[in-house]
Amino acid sequence: MHRVFTDEKNINAEDKFLTVAGEDAYHLIKVMRIKKGEKVTVCDKNNTDYTCEAAHINKDSIIFNIIDSCVCEEEKNYKITLCQAMPKGAKIETVLQKAVELGADNIVIFYSERCDVKYNKSKEDAKLERYNKIIYEAAKQCNRGIIPTVEIKKSFDDMIKSVNAQGKIIMAYEEEKTVSLKQVLLKTEGSICFIVGPEGGFELSEVQLAKDAGAEIVSLGKRILRTETAGMFMLSCCAYEKELSKAGV
Repeated sequence: MHRVFTDEKNINAEDKFLTVAGEDAYHLIKVMRIKKGEKVTVCDKNNTDYTCEAAHINKDSIIFNIIDSCVCEEEKNYKITLCQAMPKGAKIETVLQKAVELGADNIVIFYSERCDVKYNKSKEDAKLERYNKIIYEAAKQCNRGIIPTVEIKKSFDDMIKSVNAQGKIIMAYEEEKTVSLKQVLLKTEGSICFIVGPEGGFELSEVQLAKDAGAEIVSLGKRILRTETAGMFMLSCCAYEKELSKAGV
């Protein structure tokens, strides 16, 4: 069954119909060639899924009759923020896509001292537009019940201040030799914020800023991971420790 999103304002739960417009409607009409009576899952971006049947197919929108609704089972009962230092080239696009698939709810891209790419305010709006589109498509593909958010911070300092209230802060650091990611995950309840540095690693001053903000500094093991791999590793470990292992997987 096809899956698309719509805004809550387009849902009339009392009269049991909703409207899908924009790019999702275009895709259903022009690409998937949806027919009247065909069933689709429509998510309200707020963790509710609606099983619907196409009733009226217009030029640029579709009206669906609501058959049933339920809570999206793919979402967690806690939130994950991934803070990713801006990598070179198009790597950030892969990071965004995979982070959404692995359960990140918020993604904060930041520029730290050793980033090869430098912050350019005039280009950030265009980047965010593309990043939001990547996140939207990834969320639709992997059956997310929400659209994760993305924002850009011009420095490590700005980033650490913005995430200070977003749960337990866990920062990967290659010089940490004693505290493992697993140790911290096992004792952490509630929301989590992961921080991943750039190709060149963190400055000592940035590590200290994180510690001052209450971050746990952890090792990701014996091997040095690429910046685009480290965040995915942390998200995967988190999913296993907090979801799959408890389900007996």
